Amino acid sequence: MNTYHSQCNGMVEHFNQTLIAQLKKYTGEDLDNWERYLPYAIFAYNATPNTATHHSPFSLLRGYKWPITFDYNCARRLTLLLNYDVYQHILMQEQLKMHEKIKTNLEKAAAVSKGYFD
Repeated sequence: MNTYHSQCNGMVEHFNQTLIAQLKKYTGEDLDNWERYLPYAIFAYNATPNTATHHSPFSLLRGYKWPITFDYNCARRLTLLLNYDVYQHILMQEQLKMHEKIKTNLEKAAAVSKGYFD
């Protein structure tokens, strides 16, 4: 087995298991058309906060929460109408804060996991 197999990467393998479980829930008896439900499963995964980081993959990548229709706020959109350099600076500062918070959350999650095995 080489590094091109997903079994060599635990995070990829975990994601694959999660994706397969979600697709099974979406497809039900319609197993032949699983690819029809793939965008919905990916959306759900990207919008759902991770238990260790307490943030969704989307918010980690973009620096803000997914603007889902039912919680979309026009005022938030107006605050983003800044000069590009100012916005970039603010985004970088927020991402640095988020990375520190995630580091702390991951350390706490690792301590909890360690407690299960000790």
